[in-house]
Amino acid sequence: MGSPAVERTIQILDFLTTHPGRGFTLSELSRRLGISKATAHGLLTTLNDRALVMRNPETGEFRLGPALVPMGTAAERGFPALGHARVEAARLAEEFESEAVIVIAVADELLIAARAGVPGPGSITSHEGQRHPQAPPLGTVVLAWMEDAAVEAWLDGVDPPFSKGERAHYRDAIAHIRRQGYSAAVRVKRLDRLSEAYADGDLYSPAGRTRIGQAMAAVAHDVDYLPTDERGIDPDAELGSVAAPVFDSDGTMLFTIALMPDAKHGSDVPELSRTVLRAAGRVMDAIGGRRPAAQQRGAG
Repeated sequence: MGSPAVERTIQILDFLTTHPGRGFTLSELSRRLGISKATAHGLLTTLNDRALVMRNPETGEFRLGPALVPMGTAAERGFPALGHARVEAARLAEEFESEAVIVIAVADELLIAARAGVPGPGSITSHEGQRHPQAPPLGTVVLAWMEDAAVEAWLDGVDPPFSKGERAHYRDAIAHIRRQGYSAAVRVKRLDRLSEAYADGDLYSPAGRTRIGQAMAAVAHDVDYLPTDERGIDPDAELGSVAAPVFDSDGTMLFTIALMPDAKHGSDVPELSRTVLRAAGRVMDAIGGRRPAAQQRGAG
């Protein structure tokens, strides 16, 4: 368990990051984040003193501050793979007139590190800096290169729990992703409820997180969302995403590149997967990355 003050500070910075161009008063931030006014006031005062946030003296609204600019620049220079990935995401978004994102697994979360293109209907990845829980059904392309114990712990993270059949389906799907080297997910009807939960913008309050968790669990229990070898993808099914991993020089996964294609279907997976895998491959070529041996065989 981390420091509560640090966790709440990160909440504030994440919230402001995912609401670019907007300011929020102390009262609004307290309500939206579920933080007491006294706690929020102390944190915001310190952040404002360090120019990590700025307070408009006329409106009392807080926004991200200029001190974060050199931090971001220095961080990106130290992580050159992200710059190459931004180029590839922009290329994918332009080629398919869709949205493309770079997703980094951070502890038990999935962080949208970069994005390009226009979010399609029902998008849940419309802001850089947005965090999603790495819980079923999200994160399978990450789990595909982790130990069995991590997969089982991930399968335990859904409420209500998976049945034996559902757990077997996800194990098969994750093994399938590792063999083929990418993931492809179907846009099932239950995703509408999840996108509505994100569209409310209440991602950080306890009530908002509960609603998102419930909607995500509903998607997780729809096994049509994620194909397996045995349960192949319907050629007429509408695609939700196609994602491929990027590995560094020792074969450790850095992040994934995901394309959310507009008006594409199961029959388009061969073309889309080849394109996304090539994009991931170009990033690895630029940084000297390499696929683990099993993934090299799976990519064909």
